[in-house]
Order: sequence, then structure tokens, then C-alpha cells
Amino acid sequence: MGPRGDAIVQVDWCVGEIIKTLQEHNLEENTLVIFTSDNGPVLDDGYEDQAVELLGEHKPAGPLRGGKYSAFEAGSRVPFITYWPGVIQPAVNDSLIGQIDLFASLAVLTNQEWGPG
Repeated sequence: MGPRGDAIVQVDWCVGEIIKTLQEHNLEENTLVIFTSDNGPVLDDGYEDQAVELLGEHKPAGPLRGGKYSAFEAGSRVPFITYWPGVIQPAVNDSLIGQIDLFASLAVLTNQEWGPG
């Protein structure tokens, strides 16, 4: 996949390094890691990286319609992966999560006051 494939490999490596560092410092079980995105896939976005040509049979949005810049599901349905050993058990969950609620949820989780002051 050219430069885009390289970027995915780099992100994977970086996340691995973060997890490894948490483990080395015994912080893994005291740290919530959240991996998410702000939008769905985009290919033809003006970069000269051959993303469309290198795509082949791969469908970045899977069976969903749309992508970045779209109100369709593929534009707003993004990964939301959490990792917290000893607290979150590995599983797949089809629940709907709104990122707009993330701040309030994390405030409650950490016993912090939130809202209009």
C-alpha cells in the first residue's frame, strides 16, 4: 500500500512501544489506553501516494457506504479500542460509543468534577 501502508506499520510499531514502555515501568495495570480515530477512511485526498492504484481488492470501509467527508456510516464509524489489563477483559463489543461523551466518562472514571464551573 505504499506510503499509507508504511504509516499503518509505523502506528502499529508506536503503539507496541507504548505498551512495552508501560510494562517496563510497571504502569500497564494502572493505565487505560484508548486507540480511536476522528473519521473513516479516505483515499483520493490530493496526496500523490498511489493510494487508489495500490488498493487492489481491499475495501477500507468494508461493507459500509461513504468515508471521510461523508455523513454515511463509513465516515463516522471508527475504531475504538481500549486496553487496560486487569480491568477490561478482552472482547469484541458492538455497543455504540459517542466520542463526545469521552471527556465526561473519563472525568467520572477518575473522580474528577466536570461540567460548567
